[in-house]
Amino acid sequence: MEMHVRIIRTDQHDTAWVEAIAESSGCNSCNSHGNNNGGCGADNIGRMFLGSTPHRFRVLDPIGCHVGDEAIINIADGSVVRSAALVYLLPLLLVFTGAILASRLANPATAELASILGALAGLALAAGWLWRANHHIRYNPRYQPIILRTVTTPFFVLKEI
Repeated sequence: MEMHVRIIRTDQHDTAWVEAIAESSGCNSCNSHGNNNGGCGADNIGRMFLGSTPHRFRVLDPIGCHVGDEAIINIADGSVVRSAALVYLLPLLLVFTGAILASRLANPATAELASILGALAGLALAAGWLWRANHHIRYNPRYQPIILRTVTTPFFVLKEI
């Protein structure tokens, strides 16, 4: 998915902070004129970056943009789904697994308390794993938006003669 952005700050490590420029993203087949025409939902994902206040987010900048430049960024196909699975499904799986294992291993009198403690242990394990995964994939282009190219905006200045 590609999106039109404006560079608002550049950082070291070849990264930049950008704001989405209010324009439609995707192919507009999603909810076109109130109808659901069976689109992929990319426009809904693009709206996540727009809103009443501009959202600012960090992107990889391999081409060296400058503040004020307009650019096209790309969010890799499947990265949103992979990130959602990582952030939502993994903790749920570990919480339920911890609760079930702890209740099965405990004696029947303390099974409820063991289940609660097992769920908390699963949640703590998920939080630690997510923290580590975040540091590991922080600059990985597979999971990060990346600037593809700059966009020159045509403009002209009227002068009084």
